[in-house]
Amino acid sequence: MNPLLSVWFNAGKTIDYYESRGWDEKLNNIIFFIVGLTVALDILLLDSINTPTKLLVLAPLAILIGGLLKFTLPRVLKLIGRIWKGNAELTSITGVVALSFVPHGFLFIYKALSLMAYSEPRVLLSLEYVVWLFEIKILIVGIARVQRFTYVIAALNIFLPSIIVTILYLVFSSQPD
Repeated sequence: MNPLLSVWFNAGKTIDYYESRGWDEKLNNIIFFIVGLTVALDILLLDSINTPTKLLVLAPLAILIGGLLKFTLPRVLKLIGRIWKGNAELTSITGVVALSFVPHGFLFIYKALSLMAYSEPRVLLSLEYVVWLFEIKILIVGIARVQRFTYVIAALNIFLPSIIVTILYLVFSSQPD
């Protein structure tokens, strides 16, 4: 089974396949690195640093971002999952998070090609929204499978940390008048 293809429309079967056979740590690392590259590209393209310096900083920044995502996201999802008595192992949640980022590879390919073709990269928000929808769908199905949740509880498990972070951001970023 090729997870890069099957996860798009058969996320449940792909996750069940890896649950029964074990998660591929190399594939997880590659996917998190690609996500790190995409985010690092976004960060560096906003900055006014010249291109050779950007290329030198890109790989270490991608490793750092990918490593932070791999370390924090599964642990937060496992911690929040304990509220609803989730019983998945951390390796399973890490694998689900990695598989949910498979669509992010299209964003990386698009942004890299855009950067090579144009001096200013083109932003195609509709592509980003479609990728995000697929990522959220895969993550909800995956968390529901490995944590033994319903889809509603899995969605709450995913969105609750986002809501908390957003509220904290709004509280601490507001300026008193």
